[in-house]
Amino acid sequence: FYSANGGKEGLRTFIKSILENAESPYYFEAEFVHHVIGNYFSDDTFPLTKKEMEEISIGYLYKYCRSVTKIDNVLFFLFWRTEITDYVPSGGGAYRSEKAIPDKAKEIIKEFMLKDFNEFLLRVIDVESLRQKSFTVAKTIPTIYNSWNEFRTVLDDQDENKWPYLKEFKGFYDLCLKVDFKTYVEFDFKVIPIAEKIRIN
Repeated sequence: FYSANGGKEGLRTFIKSILENAESPYYFEAEFVHHVIGNYFSDDTFPLTKKEMEEISIGYLYKYCRSVTKIDNVLFFLFWRTEITDYVPSGGGAYRSEKAIPDKAKEIIKEFMLKDFNEFLLRVIDVESLRQKSFTVAKTIPTIYNSWNEFRTVLDDQDENKWPYLKEFKGFYDLCLKVDFKTYVEFDFKVIPIAEKIRIN
């Protein structure tokens, strides 16, 4: 079909232009790229390389962060769509998948979190679905910050006068740390509006 339009290179240019010129909030394009590189990807089976696709995906997150000032669901959607899947040999001709978020995507979202840190703290509190009175910290934290302890350092570096939720969150975080974030803990939030997270029956 593209033989008269530059062959494979013409197709590559066409697809790249569509993906790179997508308009915010990039839902379809980010999902498409994630789907393509989330399967057994080979540079021989798709006009763009895996590296090019990864850069496009991270580019959506970067551009969106430059266009907004508040954390929202779109931001997290784009962050998770940067996930890379690699297939590594597991013996006997079989392969296993390994998933990871690129470091560049982590740095982009870490920088943005500090612009709306109260909202971020609220969003990473998980409510136990049945009891609705116990809480933990979302596994999003070690994904973004590589470890629970690294994020604890981030908390210490922030100004409690600037972020009203911070002091209470640190108390909650330390309680979760005592159980190694493996179980939900009861905590009586006074400042953080946890009611926004609790299901209304």
